[in-house]
Amino acid sequence: MSKNNGYHPIQHSSRQPLFKQIWEDLIFAHWPVCKRSLQKIIPYPLKLDCYEKQAWISIVFLSVSGMYVNGIPFLSLFKPFQQINVRTYVTYQGIRGVFFLKIHASNFIASRLATFFYHLPYTYSIISTDNDQNRYSYMCSQKQRQLSPLLHAHFTIDDEEFTPHNEDFASFLVNRYCLFIVNKHNNVYRGDLLHEPWLLRKGTCTSFDSSSFFGQNLSIIKEQPIVHYSSKKDALLWRLVNTTDN
Repeated sequence: MSKNNGYHPIQHSSRQPLFKQIWEDLIFAHWPVCKRSLQKIIPYPLKLDCYEKQAWISIVFLSVSGMYVNGIPFLSLFKPFQQINVRTYVTYQGIRGVFFLKIHASNFIASRLATFFYHLPYTYSIISTDNDQNRYSYMCSQKQRQLSPLLHAHFTIDDEEFTPHNEDFASFLVNRYCLFIVNKHNNVYRGDLLHEPWLLRKGTCTSFDSSSFFGQNLSIIKEQPIVHYSSKKDALLWRLVNTTDN
């Protein structure tokens, strides 16, 4: 299991953040996945980050309730929109981060700008949500196809809150302060982010129906995911930097 080596964006950059985002009603659903099948789609030179030799993939559901240019806090670039991320866990140069396999967003312009600035695999999708107290449901479909939903999921969330501790399993999954992107020339770009420590609640996935959402022929080991929830988080996002080894 890779150590984070004390990595912290503020300590390793004299640059100012580019954006601030406000995330609400975040649900993390984590599945163990066959390491061999996942390794095939992780671009070199990134390395899979495993917890006790087990690889993981996560779907993160969230509402982006505000996105601001750093220093202009009174004007959000977009109206609130829904986003669903499919990600896994990697390391590069001893630093833990995430690698996004797919990102669905319900705002067309936001998805295009994020693709332009961060070169991430965004897709403009229709995402409908419903929540009643501690129950949450999501449906995602791609507008241009007009087919049956790619995903239909339901969750219930517990009341008790907890803070992940360093090096425990929950911390391994959620305490990630950068993302990695690899271009066609195998150059590695890192995008830093920073936020206050997570305050989480556990949850249960009561139903999950998806025939193609994971894609990539991944071998999911267990049908029932581990679920975490966080009510709100303000995050600072830095511009991508080329961190390729010479």
